[in-house]
Amino acid sequence: DVRFVRLDQRRTLFTPVPPAAENGDDALLASTVEWNIAKIRADAVWNGLGINGAGAVVATLDTGVDWTHPALQTKYRGYAPSGPPTHTGNWFDATDLNLASPADDNGHGTHTAGSIVGGTSARAIGVAPGAQWIAAKIFRQGGGGAYALDSWIHAAFQWVIAPNGDPAL
Repeated sequence: DVRFVRLDQRRTLFTPVPPAAENGDDALLASTVEWNIAKIRADAVWNGLGINGAGAVVATLDTGVDWTHPALQTKYRGYAPSGPPTHTGNWFDATDLNLASPADDNGHGTHTAGSIVGGTSARAIGVAPGAQWIAAKIFRQGGGGAYALDSWIHAAFQWVIAPNGDPAL
């Protein structure tokens, strides 16, 4: 009952060109809230509804994450302030690199994780600063930039549904 089989395709990571500054962005940069937070009014949700992502776990499928980044480390679900980190069930490298702990050889995944949960107790940079993160590495650096294979992407989808085979995670 197989309808068709596709070859494993190579996908490249699109590198966006930074947008030109919009009128009024300078005022946002001078505010007490990061410009990205003010732009989408996430701070209004935090303050008005008391929702900041606390209790949620988000997953990224990207170039990986530098889990030691100061804006991300304590938000990593595998982080243990008084002991060794737990990467099992919190990190998955779907690429052929087989990295045992979260790493990012491109920077894109660390950036996107920061946009989601990043920040410190003094200043949030992500829209859900109360959430924790887990990650799957699906892109790796190679000749010509970051690339992924469809099989890596599918393996990461499967892992996110049930990290290490456990849907409770």
